[in-house]
Amino acid sequence: MSQKTQVVSFKLDKLTFEIICKQDAAFLFRENPMIGLDRVLASDQIFTDAKKGELASAADIQKLPQDPIKHIIMHGHVSLSTEERRKRVEAKLVEIIGYIHANYLDNLGKPIAHERVKAAIDQLKGLQVDPFAETKTQVDDILKKLEKASLLYVKSGGMECVITCKYDTLSKVQQIIKKCHCDVIGEDYGADIKLTITVSPGNIDNMVHDLEKECKGHFNFTLGGQNNNQPVEEETKGKKKGKK
Repeated sequence: MSQKTQVVSFKLDKLTFEIICKQDAAFLFRENPMIGLDRVLASDQIFTDAKKGELASAADIQKLPQDPIKHIIMHGHVSLSTEERRKRVEAKLVEIIGYIHANYLDNLGKPIAHERVKAAIDQLKGLQVDPFAETKTQVDDILKKLEKASLLYVKSGGMECVITCKYDTLSKVQQIIKKCHCDVIGEDYGADIKLTITVSPGNIDNMVHDLEKECKGHFNFTLGGQNNNQPVEEETKGKKKGKK
């Protein structure tokens, strides 16, 4: 049975350079450039046309940056079969939906469920998802199209929340806030400490999990606009109740 391969093509001015890689190996190398090229390449030759077997000249290869084969793998275009492209488009779409869920709120300031985002995107006509383009760049374009089609209105920014903790756990709470990329917008130092923060919807579950682990239940977490004495499990979908 013949080995499945993929051609990676890189253009430099009017020149085309191609290499032949083992199936999916170029993507693995991009994720981990430390793996050996023997696990990536089906051939160590650089071609101008791999299908025809036409080799690039030494003079042209010298025009490429140092480590030309690695440069082609990292920056070239990987040829995909229809099925491979479909799978990668689906995976990229999952990333896009997750990004919107984690970083945006609806026009009422509430988190947007994955299912709601997907349902809105599915209604966009003629949408083309690029499996290789940056997720954030595509998100910006998709959100504009969703708003124009009146399918979904969003706003960036975090949800306002309040963390109440004891003085002896303050340093741990501050570390968690930093880890979850939250902004502290208010502080109240009384019998307990109250920190008002903004947190992206996608980080709420991770934050509460870390608070439970580090504060051993001696904290309270409330979403903005809710009563600070309300039990934590009611606000965080069954999570452990925080204690003041």
